[in-house]
Amino acid sequence: QKITSYVSFITGPSRSADIELALAVGVHGPKEVHIVLLDNGRWATREDPDLTEALHCIRCGACSNVCPPYQIVGGHVFGHIYTGPIGLIMTAMHHGLENAAGPQSLCVSCNACETVCPAEIPIPKLILDVRARVVDEFGLPRVKEMGVARWSDPKSGGRWAGIAARAAGLLSDEKGVIRRLPMMPEATVNRTLTAPARHPLRERIRRNGQPTVAHLSSSKAAGMRVAYFPGCLIDRVMPEMGEAVLKVLEACGCDVYFPQDQHCCGLIALNVGDRTHGRQMAEQTIRMLEAIEADVVITNSTSCLAAIAQDYQSLFAHDEVWRVRAATQAARLTEFSAFIMNVAQLDPGDLPRKDGISVTYHDACQSANALGLGDASRAIVSELLGYELREMEDSRVCCGFGGSFSMDYPQVSTAILGKKLTNAAETGARIVVADNPGCLMQIRGGLNARGSDMRALHVAELLAERLDNHKI
Repeated sequence: QKITSYVSFITGPSRSADIELALAVGVHGPKEVHIVLLDNGRWATREDPDLTEALHCIRCGACSNVCPPYQIVGGHVFGHIYTGPIGLIMTAMHHGLENAAGPQSLCVSCNACETVCPAEIPIPKLILDVRARVVDEFGLPRVKEMGVARWSDPKSGGRWAGIAARAAGLLSDEKGVIRRLPMMPEATVNRTLTAPARHPLRERIRRNGQPTVAHLSSSKAAGMRVAYFPGCLIDRVMPEMGEAVLKVLEACGCDVYFPQDQHCCGLIALNVGDRTHGRQMAEQTIRMLEAIEADVVITNSTSCLAAIAQDYQSLFAHDEVWRVRAATQAARLTEFSAFIMNVAQLDPGDLPRKDGISVTYHDACQSANALGLGDASRAIVSELLGYELREMEDSRVCCGFGGSFSMDYPQVSTAILGKKLTNAAETGARIVVADNPGCLMQIRGGLNARGSDMRALHVAELLAERLDNHKI
């Protein structure tokens, strides 16, 4: 839809030329037309540099049509008077932050709304700005506030991560799967959770060193000095995913370096609206990246990549020095799949073939909607590894994770997930592949709860298994 449905044609007072072919005004209708313009917060929004673009909205409803949480809860649950994604911003404009405080937290930050907006309004960025203003005005829930504050400091964050891992060990099975969370049982309905790892990736690297694997002769990345930035979710919760990346990079002949002082990019804080601690972690990350001496910095967490490449520009919009520093470091980051296909340029003949394996692909929101990624990962699956790629319906639609959203609204999260799992199952594929750890944790949880034998793997894990010639 390219035009609003709120169009009114006003021609002025009644006009008629039926009286002796002479134009007469006001004979058969109103003699005057009065137009009353209601400000209702619009002028203040016009003067607000962070929200003014919301006034470009033409009320077409396209953002509501693609919003995953809105499809589940609908109507005025996802808003106040104005509903849908743009309604979260309109509510703050017209009715105050107090009425936007609750509904805005239903945004899963999937960025789908921005991809369809005919007025090109950066709706996700504006929602995050409203969320930050809500936090500035009313604060975070106490538990979340304490958690973000402790996590923002690398030392205390590391200690608390260790405590959480030990506590989760009491609730999880031998595979690290939590099937019931006693204090919050609704979080494990139709989904299992992944326990934090007792031995994070950084510890495994210190203890075991880098993996030793045979080099692939076709790699054009041989000899490159590569730093690896996995993001805290891989480091602390899914270290086996990071080990797969290290194995593949080693096989490409890269000299791989893992900076032990890396912590968190700050996305956790920014997504809940805590810009103070988000900035603290962002500055830590920028300083860490600036200290790295490497040809390229590789990450396989597309959420972290989007945060550094895009969210930091909004975070430092009013601080030119830090904004430039952030942009400089973002330019050094390369997504894992893009590195394999565009830099290493591996020859399919270097890898043993496996026929009869079908794979489907899930496009992570940050990968597809924010960064425009997906082609390189698909090329690895079908061209490099030779698997049959079966595209699922709505592959670009959110899986329902959304960071803390999945715990704040577990029923909405798993309802969105259910659609994704059904679409994946209907392909008949044995493996669902993605390039984002958060999505894979969510999808694995849903598959576990369903008792499905379908596997959910990062594209790096798929490559690493081929290097080991594992049976899939």
